[in-house]
Amino acid sequence: MTAHTTEAVCNFCGQAMIVEIDLEKLRNMTTTEKSEYTDDYIVRNCSCDKAKAKRKEILHKNFKRFIHSEVCQFLDKFDLDEMSIKTSEGFKGKVKRDTAGNLKIETTINEVV
Repeated sequence: MTAHTTEAVCNFCGQAMIVEIDLEKLRNMTTTEKSEYTDDYIVRNCSCDKAKAKRKEILHKNFKRFIHSEVCQFLDKFDLDEMSIKTSEGFKGKVKRDTAGNLKIETTINEVV
């Protein structure tokens, strides 16, 4: 892989980082996509508290999307009544079928110390 390096700055704390982008990907990216890629890289790699909070927010959003789509489809496909999922990030999800056959979904976040 041949990479292009560029400097990006955390929007939260101002810390500068070197970001590497595969040249093949870079050729196909618009200016907006390049900016989103570097912003995402910074959020995933900066150690400031606000970047950590943003990471957790993104993870929780993706977890909820996973519960609402794949887990619900899995329950329906295999005709299950209940399923619980717990992640190492402290997210918990529970999908349970009520007496009318409707799915009830709960998600929570617990702080992992």
